[in-house]
Amino acid sequence: MPPATLPDGRPWVSSAAGSDGSHASAPSVVVRVSIDGEKTPGGTEPAYVGPSGTVGAPILFSVKAQTEVEVVVVNHDTGPHTFDAPTLGLDVAIPADATTTFRFHTPGPGTYQWYCDVPCGPWVMSHVGYMKGEVMVVS
Repeated sequence: MPPATLPDGRPWVSSAAGSDGSHASAPSVVVRVSIDGEKTPGGTEPAYVGPSGTVGAPILFSVKAQTEVEVVVVNHDTGPHTFDAPTLGLDVAIPADATTTFRFHTPGPGTYQWYCDVPCGPWVMSHVGYMKGEVMVVS
């Protein structure tokens, strides 16, 4: 599925950086999240941790509508993950032990589902707020 576009044809996802790692323009918002080993009823499993440091929250982060968002994911896990949000046009590979940065433009207000598509722990894969959740876009 090709990524969704804005009315002017620009993609919502613009993860390509220049050869020096810079982007053409600064994003409106930078959101930092991490993937850390967390104690769960299923044992210690990897989980997405939002900017507030809260684990298990259904909303990973909240951003304003019609802005360019840069997401920085620091994966402290030894396994790869993904950040998939089909309605936002996102299908981002998150390599093991690495930092991954990607950008997208927010659509109108709403709640958008995201998930990791790499099975990494039975408990975290089946509970909202760990390897799946929501991004809230507000007006």
